[in-house]
Amino acid sequence: MICAVGAAIALGGCANQAVTRSGFLNSYDHLLPESSHSKNLVMQPAPGLLASYDAVYVDPVEVRISTQENEAAMGEVAALATKALRKELGADWTLADSPRGARTLRVHTALTAIKTSNPALNILLFILLPVPLDNGGLSAESEFVDASSGHLVGAIAWADQGLWDPVGYFSPYGHPRQLTEGLARSVAAILKRDRTAPVSSEAAPVSPEATPLRSSLPR
Repeated sequence: MICAVGAAIALGGCANQAVTRSGFLNSYDHLLPESSHSKNLVMQPAPGLLASYDAVYVDPVEVRISTQENEAAMGEVAALATKALRKELGADWTLADSPRGARTLRVHTALTAIKTSNPALNILLFILLPVPLDNGGLSAESEFVDASSGHLVGAIAWADQGLWDPVGYFSPYGHPRQLTEGLARSVAAILKRDRTAPVSSEAAPVSPEATPLRSSLPR
């Protein structure tokens, strides 16, 4: 029995999902730690810059994962991420119908890594301990782009793991599905509307960089 428990724990164990540098973003040089207690890497929009925008356009979330995964399940996770982003950003922004609108910020996101849980192992662990240990996780990268110029306004490399959702331990993609809401909240927090800076011109806003950074979107 002791050997069985030890083997099960060795096979399981809570996975710590890591942020990625998948190549989805054009550059990772401007990403900095979000905080001392966060694994996320962020390029924050320049102070006052978000006040120059009236709306956001959320691109359908892409799947850029190198591991072999269930295509239908990954499509569902991507669709849930798109829905969550639109919900969270729509609470603070007008959602644009077109990615080409003036004074529009485009949110371009990809799922870049995933870990599925092992339901069979978790059932065994639950019987022996009783607690499931083999959790799922999700990583994503998102860039925030001026829809008119294509200049990069901000970005995030994000990751999290499912720990507190018990249902996710018993469905391979349960935790990644649930984690899409956390991804959306993190993006919305970075893009919290800035109402402090006055809009001085009707021209499309530009990046504050001397040489504006470009997004990965095709021109």
